[in-house]
Amino acid sequence: MRLHKGTGHARVRINGTEHWLGKFGSPEARAAYDRLVAEYLVARGAVPGMGQVNAPAATESGPTEPSPPAEVSSPTPRVAPPTNPPFAPAAPATNPPPMALTVAELCVMYLEYAKTHYVLADGRLSSSYDGMVQAVNALQSFRQIPAEAFGPRCLREIMDRLVHEKGRNGKPRPRKSINRIIKRIRGLFKWGASMEIIPAQTWHALLTIEGLRRGRSAAPELPPVRAVSDDVVKATLPHLPKTVADLVQFIRLTGCRPGEACQLQPVDIEQQGKVWKWTLKSHKNTWRDHERVIMIGPRAQVILKPYLDRLAKRPHGFCFSPRESEKARNALRRAARQSPMTPSQAARQAKPIQSRRKPPRDFFTDASLNRCIRRACEKAKVPRWTPMQLRHSAGTEARLAGGGLDAAQVRLGHKHANITEVYAELAQEKAAELALKLG
Repeated sequence: MRLHKGTGHARVRINGTEHWLGKFGSPEARAAYDRLVAEYLVARGAVPGMGQVNAPAATESGPTEPSPPAEVSSPTPRVAPPTNPPFAPAAPATNPPPMALTVAELCVMYLEYAKTHYVLADGRLSSSYDGMVQAVNALQSFRQIPAEAFGPRCLREIMDRLVHEKGRNGKPRPRKSINRIIKRIRGLFKWGASMEIIPAQTWHALLTIEGLRRGRSAAPELPPVRAVSDDVVKATLPHLPKTVADLVQFIRLTGCRPGEACQLQPVDIEQQGKVWKWTLKSHKNTWRDHERVIMIGPRAQVILKPYLDRLAKRPHGFCFSPRESEKARNALRRAARQSPMTPSQAARQAKPIQSRRKPPRDFFTDASLNRCIRRACEKAKVPRWTPMQLRHSAGTEARLAGGGLDAAQVRLGHKHANITEVYAELAQEKAAELALKLG
């Protein structure tokens, strides 16, 4: 790794190709350097159990002969063979012992596997892959040691460092976030043991490290996620674009996950009877073979009907589209224009949205929806809330309506009731009413 003085960035040359790694001395540059070196070692067959990734291409006359393997450096100097060999036969040459698999090489191999394992139905990588990348970054200080030598003491050192270091937002990492990183590191070594590239006892030893307990570490606690008040939501809606406001109300009325509502398509909705059925082809628990059906009531149908009419000829389109929202917002701005439009402006042709440097997507994401709500909360001067709190509100409403925990479980689509208890908390008003009667 070398420093480019003109830009202050790090770079490395591998096989005549220059690779730029980022700011010199940063953890990102070190991680990129380790990844490139590990990929190079895997490609040339230096990693035990891995062949060459790039096989020689076949020509028209037939496949080419494989290139001889690269020589592995030996601590003893090589001696040239004598011109006149002795009468005694020479001892057969022995291959040097294979190189030990390092932690960096194990991480590269696992991330290649994760790219095919943590994939959604539409081809996108799930959030679990991002979590594994976070776990790999936590292993940077142990990248050069053999993977089989990574033991409980190393894992505990990583845990202590995560507790005292600050995250990207400049704040200390919460206790639950640290426990998730430690769990993913153990999962990485579990995969290595299952592939028989590291000893199984290496993973078994890591199981002796328990996660951080509440009140027994310096890591802060995250506040519990509670249901958001309907009054707060109503105060926020006027400051949201029309499409986003309808999306927020649809999530509140159906109790679906925000990511599910963002990718709603008319082809998945059965519009028969008083209650429509929305069958999801891809959802959070698809890999568990769980079926996910969401009931759409009359109030949610009124919100959804204009979007279904717009997509009558395109049933595979997305109902809540940022592209359509941007067009509607520009039309409103043009209608509210105070000054008259000049002739040159009227004759000017509008540029297509696709020509922008970053055009709007066809559907909202959890991050983009969160940003819209955060800005609207600042304008409305109300406490900040997230789309997931709407799901908590829907579960609590179903539980307090008289259906109990079972009704909340059916509405939220949980297979186990203990998960529903996290979302559908009991209101304090109900507890006060029981205390008045019984206490």
